Amino acid sequence: MPPQVLLLAAIGASFYAGYRLAQRALQGPKATKTAKTAEEKPEVRNLGDLVHDPKTGEYRPQP
Repeated sequence: MPPQVLLLAAIGASFYAGYRLAQRALQGPKATKTAKTAEEKPEVRNLGDLVHDPKTGEYRPQP
């Protein structure tokens, strides 16, 4: 193989590795934050009985 092809392949591989490293570095804090919030269970609230509103089609707490 010509040396130019090997040089271009090495440059391309280093750019790809740098890109992957940068992506992992940027997503690292986000991934740990998501994992931390996934451990927390959402607070369950009792809204009482729900009544269907025919105008909007939504269920609302009974007044």
